[in-house]
Amino acid sequence: MTTSEVHMNTTTGSTIDDLLRLRDDVGVLSFYVGIDPALEARPRPPWQIQLEKDTRAIRKRLRAEHRHARRVAVEERLTALGPVLAELVDSSGSGRGRALFAGVASGEMQSFNLQVELGTEAILADVPHVFPLLRAGDGRPRAVVLLGRDSVRVIEARLGRAQELRKLDVEAVVYDRAEKKGPAASNPFRGQKSVAQRERWARHVEADHRRRLAAAAEEIGRLVRARGWTLGVVAGDPRGARLLAETLERAGVPAELVDRDLVDATPAHALAELAPVLAAAAERRDAALVRSAIDAAAAGGHGASGLKDVLAALEASRVERLLLDGDRPPTGPVDSDGPRDPLFADRLVLRAHDTGARVTVVGGEASAAFERAGVAALLRR
Repeated sequence: MTTSEVHMNTTTGSTIDDLLRLRDDVGVLSFYVGIDPALEARPRPPWQIQLEKDTRAIRKRLRAEHRHARRVAVEERLTALGPVLAELVDSSGSGRGRALFAGVASGEMQSFNLQVELGTEAILADVPHVFPLLRAGDGRPRAVVLLGRDSVRVIEARLGRAQELRKLDVEAVVYDRAEKKGPAASNPFRGQKSVAQRERWARHVEADHRRRLAAAAEEIGRLVRARGWTLGVVAGDPRGARLLAETLERAGVPAELVDRDLVDATPAHALAELAPVLAAAAERRDAALVRSAIDAAAAGGHGASGLKDVLAALEASRVERLLLDGDRPPTGPVDSDGPRDPLFADRLVLRAHDTGARVTVVGGEASAAFERAGVAALLRR
């Protein structure tokens, strides 16, 4: 396979759902790179050294491979991926965390650039190594709404990257010379008329601003239905931002309200400023999901807790949402009497996806909600 063929088979704009559908008869190569800005000036930064080490280990294991055809196919694929891997470790590229997944036989390749940290590793297996990517984020889009006096900007965040979707005008229409100045205030009566005129005009401007803000809220409601957001944050004057946050909430998107003026920020800067707010909201949501699943399991309801019960529910296709501890991934054997599988957590994720379940890898302080369970699930009703 030539280098040009590798690039032609790249999937641009990949989502985690796309990745979870990746299968290959010969195997999948999974590469992760974490860029540390403090070390990027080194001639050979540590992430490059680690990726080369892991790639050599894959080649070494291949030499013990009994299936000659598979050994040759993987070796050819690694060679063809050389220029792409060089780009992956290049610190001048975009994203602090990068991931690349390549099917050996299919030639399919999916890549992700994140603004969040990832570890560096390379793995060859029969399935993609998706767990680190899910630990960094669930891949579900989130809404970032920036409110200014004259405009509302709607930004979508996914896996640490930001894209502006809409800029909505909410400035009140003020026609030229529409505000009459009124007579001079030397006449007390006329002065009172002038003040009343200005007050009426101010009310007219404010009412028009609110009408436009309400129209912006309607557009945001339409975007919720089209984009599938799971969390949101609205930044701006609370008097107007509250209306936009309530719009998200009514559409089923939990939204945080932040009293900050970021309407003129770039999408990347706005997301960087508001990412801690979204992360804290995600941790609260995830901890609540884990507690709900564990409580439901204890009460004999629609929940499962612990590896044995969750595996049984997965096999019966009863899982609606699989919850995994990102800080302590579950481990287990491929079969009951076999060795422990290093990709056991990935297989749980793929099994859940194949049965239509959603997957949430819970990290940070929220992982404490698992207590000793390590894995839990909300079950279909």
